[in-house]
Formats: sequence, C-alpha cells, structure tokens
Amino acid sequence: MDKIVPKLKELIAERGILKSVLASKIGITKQSLYNMLGGNTAISIENLQKIAIALDVPITYFFDSTIPTSKRKASENDNQIPLSHEMEELQHKFELLTIENKGLQKELESKDKMIALLESVLKSQVSVLPEKKDWTDKIVEELEIHHHNSDSIPFLIMETKETGFLAMVKGIYAFIAYNHMPWKYNDYESWVAIAPILKEKIFFCKIYSIRKDPLKIILDGAIPQFKKAELEVGESYEGIVVKIVDSGLFIDIGIHFEWRCGSLLGFLPRMYLGRSKPIHFNIRHALNVVYNGLNVEGQLVFCKDMESYKWHLGTAKELIGQTTWAKVIRRQSSDKIEYYVQGKYRA
Repeated sequence: MDKIVPKLKELIAERGILKSVLASKIGITKQSLYNMLGGNTAISIENLQKIAIALDVPITYFFDSTIPTSKRKASENDNQIPLSHEMEELQHKFELLTIENKGLQKELESKDKMIALLESVLKSQVSVLPEKKDWTDKIVEELEIHHHNSDSIPFLIMETKETGFLAMVKGIYAFIAYNHMPWKYNDYESWVAIAPILKEKIFFCKIYSIRKDPLKIILDGAIPQFKKAELEVGESYEGIVVKIVDSGLFIDIGIHFEWRCGSLLGFLPRMYLGRSKPIHFNIRHALNVVYNGLNVEGQLVFCKDMESYKWHLGTAKELIGQTTWAKVIRRQSSDKIEYYVQGKYRA
C-alpha cells in the first residue's frame, strides 16, 4: 500500500488533471484528496476504485509495479494480470462493501433525483422572475441604493464574453469587464486563458453604473476582498499556465486557494523546467510547481519540481570534484547530445 500514493501523484501529473476536478469526480472534498496524497489519510479501496475509473486505469495499476507507465489505460487483457494475495483480499473487501452499500446507494440516487427536480423548479422560477416588471423594478431600486451607498455586494460569474464576463447580481444579469475584475493581468491573453476557469465563481463588487432603458448594469470588482496567501518556500502548489514565452511560463496559483486569495501570478523560468521546454506546455495546462521565493522585482518565482528547486539552492554543488554517473541522451531531431548528472541535473 506504501507504493499507491507515489504512483497516484505521478499519474495525476501525467494526466494534467486538477486535483479539485479529480476530487469532484470521486465524490470527496479537495482537502480530503490532499490528505490522501500527503499520507495523512489512508486511501480506502472504494476511493481507490473510483480514482482508477476517473483516471482510466485498472485498479491493479496501483499495486503491480510491472505495468509500464506508457500503458496505463485499461485494455481487454487487464483481467489476465495475476493478482497478488493482498490484491485478492482488497477486491473481496470491495465486493462486500459494494453489496452492503446497495441500499444506501439507492437512497442517495433518490435524493439526487429530488435535488435535480428542485434545481429544475428553481431555475424555471429564476427564468420567469426577470420577466415580471414589478419584481425587476424592485431589484433595480435596491441596486440603485447600493450604487448610491457604494456598498459591496456578491456577484456570480455566468459566462465569458470577449472583453469580460456576463455576471448575475441579485438575480439580474450584469456585465463586468476584465479591467474591472478584482485583480489585473498585464495582457488580454492572460484573461482569455483564465476566464473559462472562473465560471460559477463568486466575488464581490460595487455597482459601477445602471441604465434603465434598456436595462444595463455594469459592475466594478476592483475592491479589497481577498485574504493574504501564506506561501512557503519549497512547498508545492497547484497552478494554471496563463502565458507562454521563450524564457518560461507565467503561472497563476490562485486556483490552489480556490481564488480566495485572488490571483497569485508568478514566473517559472526556462532554466527551472528541467528537461521540459515552454513549447511542451499549453495554455490552461494544470501543473504543480514549487515556490522558490521572490525575485528582485517582487515577482513570485517557481520551479517545476523539487529536483529543479534543489539545483537552484546549490544542492548539486556537493558533486563538484566527485566521480559519479551521468545519463546521455541523443536528440534524433538535431543529433544533439545532452548529459544529466545522476539522471537529474543537466550538465
């Protein structure tokens, strides 16, 4: 069982899946998943089965070290893999657990149907309410009061638009431009990259303007509303690639805190990418990075992994003057030869 967590971390990184998305797929909280990955909570066989289904691998992948990394997807021959005694016991326990939980599953399915029905009714009511002029007039009057008093009120991001977001405030549609959001990016491309991820997120704003005929409400979210993020050097954080340049990657780790601390934009220099290059990544690519501190300009700086971080700290300097081994790689595209000391540090 001690090999499960490392293999799971490796598989999550390879799939490029957000931990929050994986947690949602298997029906647990994001914090519970972090506890599992950190070794603070044991991974039950039931959750392991759900994780295997979510990541499209056989459950035997986590127990059998002979399964190649390049062949993690289930195939028709997966059932032919011989099971260890430990695996047989785990599968037997899982089958018993499944039988015992049938009644509970039926009850949950019934509740899910009821919740879906209630949501449908509520949505139909919301769609009808804006058509009632008296209700709309009342809400607009309330918003005018908020506007006059410069009150802070919550808004929900509904959809992305070319220059901002369609939002909802007090049940009425409104618009908030990128340059009026609670944080700023230096370029339009970064907003295009991050915008789809912010759908259904809630932030706070003030009413910037109201026009009644036709009704048009503009929001301003550039107000204090975030708590300070406590970052620790050497710790790993979940991030999203928002911009790619020749010298490295711009990464926002605000998603690690579910945007409760706003945007936390930093830079991952090309030299700290290890064997990877910026062109190997895509916009909105999810990856874990190691916080390396601030540069002279006060910008967050990241490393791709702990090996890159140790190299930056000078850990590899202890190898100077020592005889050791190196991995030699020849690139077929250019016949270029690369050397990696102890298979980690690029020479």
